[in-house]
Amino acid sequence: MTVGIGAVCEADTDNPKVVVAADRLVTSGQAARREYEHTSSKMLSIHGTNGDNSVCAVGIGAGSVSLADEVFYKVDQKVAGAPPESARSLAQYGMLSLQEVVQETINRQVLSPHNLNLQTFNQTQGQMNPQVVQGIYQEITQKKDEVLQQVNILLAAVDSEGAHLYNIRQNDLARNDTIGYLTVGSGAEPANSTFIRNRYDDTCELDDALLDVTEAKAQAEEAQGVGRKMDLAVLDQSGRRDLDDDEIEHLREVYEEVIKKEQSARQSVIEDRDYSLE
Repeated sequence: MTVGIGAVCEADTDNPKVVVAADRLVTSGQAARREYEHTSSKMLSIHGTNGDNSVCAVGIGAGSVSLADEVFYKVDQKVAGAPPESARSLAQYGMLSLQEVVQETINRQVLSPHNLNLQTFNQTQGQMNPQVVQGIYQEITQKKDEVLQQVNILLAAVDSEGAHLYNIRQNDLARNDTIGYLTVGSGAEPANSTFIRNRYDDTCELDDALLDVTEAKAQAEEAQGVGRKMDLAVLDQSGRRDLDDDEIEHLREVYEEVIKKEQSARQSVIEDRDYSLE
């Protein structure tokens, strides 16, 4: 349970940027759920350089923390072995890593009790009892769906071609560069509505993007499983810059001031207008 937010800004300049934010709330347990604000950020830096091509990225995992961590661990291994040439290459690493996590989970939790793995099951199923094969297929499908429902990853990145946002989920990836913003996690819907209401534009200046992301995070806090603490960072071609607590608090104060003035303006219009049906 979490919220991850990404917003591209200054996309039409020589230095496009992505603003990324996430809460710190961690939910543990199943029947008796416990929530607490963690001391560590959920935003993980990923950096790869391949020749003259450099990719600076941040990944935010929503859902199962352990599964998302395993995906990012595999991404780091792939980056170390073959640095990505672009943000899309990095996103494909993420998609492949998620697929590997699904396969390994199936091997451990479904096939291992039968002394099988996916490779040996595919090779020997023709020699097995058809009912047993059908039962195993059902278990595989259920486990695959279960894992995929627990992992949703936001990948924000900047490369030589610009600023990018990718959503990695359900064994697939979707690019959100055109729309310019992306939200994931239990607070995604209220956060997303902020960008829609504000008619967010990826060519806006950094200050406007920071304020919109702060507002989106504040709106996301209305959802269950989203904490108040926030990490906020800006990515560009030079790297990642995290905003400190004072800067984040200042943005919250500006947002709250905007809300108060909007409420005041609304009340003034109501008082000045006669909209009675009588």
